Amino acid sequence: MTLDTLHDLLVSQLRDLHAAERQVLLIWPQLAQEATSPALRLAIADHRQETTLQVARLVEALDLLGEGPDGPRSRGMEGLLVETLTLISAKGHAAVVDAAILAGCLQVEGYELVGYGTAIELADTLGLDQVVDLLSRTLVEEDAARRRLEMIARTEIHPAAGAAVVQVGPVDDGAIPITSAPSRRRARRASNQGT
Repeated sequence: MTLDTLHDLLVSQLRDLHAAERQVLLIWPQLAQEATSPALRLAIADHRQETTLQVARLVEALDLLGEGPDGPRSRGMEGLLVETLTLISAKGHAAVVDAAILAGCLQVEGYELVGYGTAIELADTLGLDQVVDLLSRTLVEEDAARRRLEMIARTEIHPAAGAAVVQVGPVDDGAIPITSAPSRRRARRASNQGT
């Protein structure tokens, strides 16, 4: 494919998003299975259902442009997914693995939000109102998914992962457990209270 017009660029963007969404559909079940947090599992499962609708919208948008969805794999999305799978394959404390899964999901959402936002701007510039409408519905869903994941991170997963106890050496029942490093905010608060 050559990029001689904004139409060409829009088609390329939509095909990348189509490939990215299909790649994500394959990985969501594995991430949900690895998650121990019920809230995270449910968020992933719910968004997987939305992703199926989003793929259909992309096919419809490309059809409106007289194009098919076939294109190369999304290398950008592939990189994010490989990173996430590599992180969670290391195993470890359940809450920290959940935090890694959640971080990967948020990176996926960020990629998609930028991709859809860019495609909407291109379609708007070209006066393709139907395409803008289709993509805007997906953008709203992606943003809602991002906000839901951020809320789960803030209220459940990050506090649990931050409290993860790291065992160093033999267990001594009288020893004080070493926890993960305190957040910068807690460290500043403690420092300010001391002054």
